[in-house]
Amino acid sequence: MRHPFKRTRTLPAAVGALLLVNVFSLALSQEASASPMTFSVSGTGAVASGIPAISNSPFWWIDSTGGVSGAAVDPFGFDVFQGAGVNGIPSGVTGSLLTSSLFSLSDGETLNVALTLLTPFSDNWGGLGFAVLLEDSTVKAILANSRPDGIGHFGDLAHPKDVDFNQPGPDVGFKAKSGAIDSNFQLGGFQYGPSGLIGSCQFNVCETNIFASIAPGAGNYQLLFGTFGTTNALAVTDVSTAVPEPATLVLLGLPVAFHFVRRRRA
Repeated sequence: MRHPFKRTRTLPAAVGALLLVNVFSLALSQEASASPMTFSVSGTGAVASGIPAISNSPFWWIDSTGGVSGAAVDPFGFDVFQGAGVNGIPSGVTGSLLTSSLFSLSDGETLNVALTLLTPFSDNWGGLGFAVLLEDSTVKAILANSRPDGIGHFGDLAHPKDVDFNQPGPDVGFKAKSGAIDSNFQLGGFQYGPSGLIGSCQFNVCETNIFASIAPGAGNYQLLFGTFGTTNALAVTDVSTAVPEPATLVLLGLPVAFHFVRRRRA
């Protein structure tokens, strides 16, 4: 399935506020040709038509029931852990992968990615969800690497720092918010929410919403998402790009998920 991802240009906030009334006519006049991005799933995953608890818009998702070996991640050079020698996904741990097609970014262009990590039960100490940016099929940057409850290591006991998960670097703008799930919904073969499996997710932490942004420079890239370990899921709710340019304002404050559009330059 194809999704067009929107490339936008942004104004400083003060100027944007003055031009907000004209945003739609400006957006339509600036659009040129669409460059569709496709995704492929290895394991378990699909496109959901929209679930209000996650996103009202369609989104791609995967979960950890896919049976894909963690060794499938090794060729990309993804260091899950901080310590040398313990960097691969642990042996025997399986899951699913979601890979984008190639897309191009120009110099100074920012890539924005929003995703949600989910678990159907609280105290999920063995789940892992991640997002990385690839260049030449090798990890360029870690965008997210966490348990679905937002904690950065397996288990719940004291442990050496070597087995903490690697986190996004200083070149990545990163925000994460973890919390309970207050409504029930079905995603794949599992129900999530207050009446989920084992521990209730009504009052316990069962999801983490993540927003990551990076301006990696001109080049051709891919996105790789993964979810492994104890039952958990990952939903990609938004991917967009922005080019700072003082003469243009496009769709300020409105969702731009699944759009990646080239625009005319004067």
